Amino acid sequence: MRKKIIIILGIALMIIFATGITYSIFNSNASLTTTNQNIAKFIFDVEEENNINLPLQNLIPGESEEYLFKVSSTSSDVSSDVNISYQIIIKTYHFIPLDIKLYQEIDGDKVLVLTCDETYSRNDGNELVCNTPENELMYGEDYTHDYNLEVSFPAEYNDESYIGLVDYLNLEIKSWQTL
Repeated sequence: MRKKIIIILGIALMIIFATGITYSIFNSNASLTTTNQNIAKFIFDVEEENNINLPLQNLIPGESEEYLFKVSSTSSDVSSDVNISYQIIIKTYHFIPLDIKLYQEIDGDKVLVLTCDETYSRNDGNELVCNTPENELMYGEDYTHDYNLEVSFPAEYNDESYIGLVDYLNLEIKSWQTL
């Protein structure tokens, strides 16, 4: 008889304890009582795209192409309310021996950010993946970073073995909020 009473009391205590926890989990109230209840906006504009595919089919030995793009913390006169970090990633198979250089324009000067070559590693899809260092756009001001991607096909590779080779260049920009 004593065992039955202890078991019944134990079950009753477990039910009461579990009900209190369950009630507190599903009955949580929170209200914003501050005067400024705005939600921070994350604005990140890279010419309306996060991936830019660049055509290489018309590039012949001795020629080069330039691709200009901007990364900004504003869009349509709306600025970001948070700090934003971003990284530019260039992916290519690098079948064609192209010289790929990314420059950032800072105060009117072209500063070399990276040279995408075989010193970088390849991913599982055998793409050469070149990453820039992380950059940051601070909130509160309108920031725009100007970039110039120069792709050149050196004249010394003017050989029949390069005829018909197909390659591509993918420019990916990853962004995230920083604290």
